[in-house]
Parts: sequence; structure tokens; C-alpha cells
Amino acid sequence: DLRKKIMKLATALQDTPELQAQSYNMIGRIALDEGFTDKAQLYIEKALKIEPNNPGILFSYGHICLVKNQLKTAITFFSKAHSIDPNATNAQSSLAYCYLALNDPEKAYLTYNELAKSNPKDNHIKSKLFESCSKIKADHFTNELYDDLNYFYEFKGVDFQNLHSLTTSLLILQYELNNESPPSLDINHLVENKLLINGLTHLLLANPNIEKFLISLRKQILFKCIESQGNYNKWLPLITAIAQQAINNEQILYIDAQEEIMLNHIQTVIEFDLLNDWSCRSISSALMLFAMYQPLSTLKNWCNLMDHPVNKWASNTRALISRSVWNVNCELEIAKQFQLNTPLTNTTSIEVQKQYENHPYPRWLQLGYNTATNYGRALENEFHRFRAPDYFNHGELKVLIAGCGTGQHAIKVAKYFRNTKVTAIDLSSRSLAYAKQMADKLNIHNIEFKQLDILQLDDTKQYHVIECSGVLHHMQDIQTGFNILKNKLLPGGVMKIGLYSKEARKVIDKMRNLIETKQIQSDQSGIRLLRFALLQSNKHAFKQLFDST
Repeated sequence: DLRKKIMKLATALQDTPELQAQSYNMIGRIALDEGFTDKAQLYIEKALKIEPNNPGILFSYGHICLVKNQLKTAITFFSKAHSIDPNATNAQSSLAYCYLALNDPEKAYLTYNELAKSNPKDNHIKSKLFESCSKIKADHFTNELYDDLNYFYEFKGVDFQNLHSLTTSLLILQYELNNESPPSLDINHLVENKLLINGLTHLLLANPNIEKFLISLRKQILFKCIESQGNYNKWLPLITAIAQQAINNEQILYIDAQEEIMLNHIQTVIEFDLLNDWSCRSISSALMLFAMYQPLSTLKNWCNLMDHPVNKWASNTRALISRSVWNVNCELEIAKQFQLNTPLTNTTSIEVQKQYENHPYPRWLQLGYNTATNYGRALENEFHRFRAPDYFNHGELKVLIAGCGTGQHAIKVAKYFRNTKVTAIDLSSRSLAYAKQMADKLNIHNIEFKQLDILQLDDTKQYHVIECSGVLHHMQDIQTGFNILKNKLLPGGVMKIGLYSKEARKVIDKMRNLIETKQIQSDQSGIRLLRFALLQSNKHAFKQLFDST
């Protein structure tokens, strides 16, 4: 209704000479928003003939070019608009967008970084800045980049994982971790490295050089702390950061025999204390060392750690205690609320469920930011020849996410697409519990989680949109799974299916053959051993795996 009123007013103003250009521009913008690009271009060209140096009209024409994928021409118009009046439009942001689309992330980064500093509350700008960060690596160490990254880690409502590439590349350069024999590092120096602490805490670090570094560093810390006989409070920020990373990576780092012996001793001491009188202060140092290697929830009577509220613990340990004790307990309680309608009988489904009950993955920490939009319009932007059905623009859109895992994508759909009602299903109650916990934390209410096998989708409910990514290829019979989903689709609805590529998975098959030949066990210790062996080996045999990080 508002658009209609604006269009009616703009049309009436066409006959007012001094407002004619603005009225043409307004009509063109509405037409562009409605998807009528050619009509929009016609009106905005009329406006440009009248006022060729109007920054708002130049900005509008830049967007016409953007929609038509004429990116270099769009840059010309956005640049002119910005040079005439840098504050009148969002031309600088659109320029950065074009740089990103033209695969020039360095230029996009510089532009978005400048914008973020002058617009610190603009979540869209921060999100695009992080997107550009994800596409570049540092080629030399600079204090300026070090400071910028630490500043970025103070942002709210962003996905820090997009800082992975820049953070790891800068740390590798700073400590020469690419060398076969990197220099020995002083723990007292490392604990002062804010970027290292931020990266360990907020990222899932997936880099071979960083992993080798952490394996060595963790062992060094463990033995130095034991030698100091408990006097290592000065190292706790680094210890707790490594423990946070252990949660992020599912405690996957290699543990050697010496560490196992010391870890067993620490575990015995902690478990004895938990059955007797203990205080947060008396037990926290040992807990933090143990948490670098194993989940605190593997301790006997670990729930006793909740006898003291989080605010009673030392400030530099609270985040870890909250996450590894209170959040895990909450997750386990939520998991009890989920129940399969009928027991699983399909052997593949049973194996997949077992894997994710033991290891809900990924334990994502941030949702990131997107501009809320219409689902149909987003599809049209992604697939230029696709036109969404009319009902995508009216009323509630029912969406099924089949195989939602820990819920990051499903929650994004619920939060950032307008008028959606999302049903998210998965085999694993622990994964669903993590998803539900995160949805509650983010105050997302238009989503329902259900523990279901796709093969058990036998209700009469149908959906406008069904998304199933990274799931069907795990099934014993892919076609059966696909047919069941297709039958749940309303007429004219949309299905988005994501499958693993056979070509891309050749290296995975090669790895599986190696695991089978070497008879490596598929338990935690077997996985750790294999990863460590790969890190020490000639990486070229599995280069594609290492590059995938």
C-alpha cells in the first residue's frame, strides 16, 4: 500500500518541472525494487537527462547496472555519485560490493574497512567487511593489520569464522610457522598476543601449521605448569583460550603418551576434589589444564561443578565454565525433549545418528548478519532466469530444512527471510538441542525443531520450500529420500538440494582406503593419530585435503 501511494505521488509530480527528475528517479527505484529492470532504466535515464550530476540519480543508475551484472559500468556511476557528494548516498558501500563481485577482495576490504570505522553500528557494512576478509590472506606482517583484526573481534552480531584466513596467515607470518623448524616460542610472550587469544577463542582453526603449533604449545604449557606446582595464573588467559579452541575443534588435537600420563593424574585429582569440599579457586587451575585436552563433561561427577554459580569463578575462566559445564548440561536437558516417533531401522540412518549424537557438529558460535529479504527475491537474484511464484510475496512461507544439524543455516533462514515458518528436522537429538539452545539465545521463535528421519516424513504437511544440503548422499537409497521430500512439496514450490561432488570427494575416498588398509580405528584416539601422522607426512599426497582448510 505504501509503495502504491509513493508511486501515485511520484506520477503526479512528473508535471512539476523542478521535481520532475526526482519523480522519475522515485518511479524508477520502485520499478527496480519490484523487479522491472527495463522499466526502471527507462525512468532513471529520463531523470539523468534532466539532472546528470545528481548523486542520488547516479546512484540509482549504478544499481540498474548492478542488477544487469554490468559491474564495471556500475563502478563508474557509483564513483561519480560518491565524488560529487560522499555523504548523500550509499555509493561507497555499493562500490565495495562491486569490487567484491569482481573478485577484488583487497580493494573491497580497504573500502569496507573505511566504511566500518565511520559507521560502527552498521551491521550490513560489518558483514560485507568480514566477507571480504574471508577471501584474502596476509602476505606480510603489519601492526596495522594486527590492530585492525583485534578491533574486528570486538564487533557484535558477526560471524568471526570469516576472519580465519587473515588471522591464521598473520599468525603464521608473525611466528614463522611455515618453516620446517619454527623458532622456539616464549609462553610469556604468547600470552600477551591478543590476536592469538582471539583466534583460539572465537574461531575453529583449520590450518596444518597452526595445528602443529598448538600441539607443541599445549604440551609445553602442560609440563611447565606442572613444574611450577600450580603457580601459573599468569598463563591462564592462554590456557583458557586453548581450552575454548578444544571445544571448537571437538578435542581433535593429538595427545602423546607423556601427556596421557599427566592428564590421567590431573583427572584423578579433580575427580577426588569434586567428591569432597572444594572451591572454585582450589580447582580452577587443574580444570583449565584438563579442558585443553578433554571436555569437562567427561569427568566423573562433573555436574558438581554447578554447585557454584558462574560468577563465583575467576573472571578469566567464567566463559569456559559457562560453555563447557552449564551450556552442556542445558544441551543434555533439551536433548531429552526430542524423541523419534518410531525407532530407526535403516542401518545407515542409525550410523549417521550415532556419529552426531557423540559429536554435534559444528558447534558454531555466531550467526552472522544478513539483510532481511524476501525468499523469492533472493532466489531471483541468485538464479537470474528464475521467477518466484506469486505466493512467495504473500502470507506465510512454510519451509522445511531436512537434516538441519546444529541449526546454523535453518536459523538463518528463519531470521533473515521474511514471513517464514521453518520446520527443521534431524536424526540427532544432541544436534537439535544445540540448535534449539542457539535459537533461544538469538530470540528466534518462527522455527520448530523435530527429531525425524527423512524416511519417517509421513505426515500430511507440505511446504513451499524444502532445503536439503549435505544429507541425501548419506542415505542408503538417495532416490527414495529425494522422492519423499518431493512429495512434501506444495505445487509450484521450490526444492534446493546440495550433494557432494564425486570428483571433489576422490581425495576422501583415497583417505578412506588408507584408513581401511592401515586398520585405523574410527574412534577419537584413532582420528587424532591419523591427523597427527598426516601433519608429519608429505602433504602432497593429500594436498587437496590440506588446501580445503
